[in-house]
Amino acid sequence: MITHIGQFDFIELPTSREWTPVGGLVQTRRIKLLKTSVEAYVTTLAANGYAWTEQPDDGSPYSIVTTIFKPEAQISWALDGNDIELPIWQSPNVSAMLRLVPDFKWRAAYRAEIERFVRGEYTEDSRKTLDSIKAIITNNATTQSNADPNAPTHPQVDAITNQITDALVAALIDGTEAIASSSFVLRKTAVYAPNVNVSLEFANSNKLFSFQALVATEPSIPVNFADKILELKGYWQKKTPSSTQSADGQFTDTVEYWWFRDFNRWLYEVIE
Repeated sequence: MITHIGQFDFIELPTSREWTPVGGLVQTRRIKLLKTSVEAYVTTLAANGYAWTEQPDDGSPYSIVTTIFKPEAQISWALDGNDIELPIWQSPNVSAMLRLVPDFKWRAAYRAEIERFVRGEYTEDSRKTLDSIKAIITNNATTQSNADPNAPTHPQVDAITNQITDALVAALIDGTEAIASSSFVLRKTAVYAPNVNVSLEFANSNKLFSFQALVATEPSIPVNFADKILELKGYWQKKTPSSTQSADGQFTDTVEYWWFRDFNRWLYEVIE
């Protein structure tokens, strides 16, 4: 005669294990117990957030209940390409040309005049030509002097302004209002066991991190990924994280960092 001892009268069968570099260690726990004890046992599993499966043995009073146990946390990283659109006024060439003019009002005047020109508001006005609009840049740009020997010369400013303005106007008249820009997304995925109590990482959402600040905040970034993002320079904006629960009771937290070559420091807080 077999005597069943314990609350659920169960016998633990040998545990199988599997390990992968990304998933880590996975253990499959199998419990053989009386069918009459199954409900109480699986209720305990469900209360702790674990998924389970039951395999009744028709030839005996037993069932086998299988549960998958994983480490408390499995963290993986991905670096994805991210193609975005930028307003044509934010294209690198146009931005570089406008930065030659230190006075914001003249930058604004140039943009306003270009947009009026493209809309055809100056068609009947012989005084308003493309050359007269270019002069806003050439007359107000910082050029080479004893005070700033690194600034462009007058001929260089003329050449830059002619080339960029002609291309900008042609694009705007053709209806081009945005340009494609290559960017990157660094994504962290953390999978937690059902019984692990963790808080979603909301801290510093929408702030921008330098490379040094990013690797200090996220020390689990793989070395080969860190080497890649170091080459990109720029800054990484932390997006609002998300969390989901899967059918097996585990929680998956995801947070993304979007790369920016340049940004407005007045609009965003930076962590150096």
